[in-house]
Amino acid sequence: MATTVNVAARQLVALLGAIRRMNQQHARYPIPNDEYLYTLSTFIFEPIRWNARFGWRRMLPVEKRSAYYGWREIGKCMEIRDIPPSYDAFEQFNLDFERAHFRYAPENEQLAKATRNLLLSWVLPKALWPLGAPFIHALIDDHLLMAVGLPLPPAWMRHVVAGALRMRSAALRRFPPKRTSVLPTHTPSRTYPQGY
Repeated sequence: MATTVNVAARQLVALLGAIRRMNQQHARYPIPNDEYLYTLSTFIFEPIRWNARFGWRRMLPVEKRSAYYGWREIGKCMEIRDIPPSYDAFEQFNLDFERAHFRYAPENEQLAKATRNLLLSWVLPKALWPLGAPFIHALIDDHLLMAVGLPLPPAWMRHVVAGALRMRSAALRRFPPKRTSVLPTHTPSRTYPQGY
């Protein structure tokens, strides 16, 4: 019991330190509260939406609410104001914000291409990025692609990519439950030489 409490205490201290550091980094910029709120909402709803499309099992309502409550507390620690009081209200805020604010800007395109290229760099040599890019685009909603200036993929490519991910989830459903974490939390790295 004491070991579990010690681990939880260390994790809490680490989380609070990370939030303090995030607050220091963000304080340098005049970010409006509604943009903080929208970004916070994406940490809740985008994983849930991805899970609904491609997860090997659907998230339970209690898991969705847990995501809301967990991120709401992080938002409070970041001093984000006016966090909607419920899961449904925050999801509505998320959708309304996107409708009102998703517009093309050159800066959106630069950031989207840099992010896409980072993802591609994890799996492909640079010479193959032009071949891989449309597959990334096939995972992104049309309204977001238009806002960031990336080309819409052909419909057949969307079907192929979505079908492949659904086949993966169907296969994973048949695997036995994992007994150990796949995250390298105990693997030393430059940032965490003792693991974390």
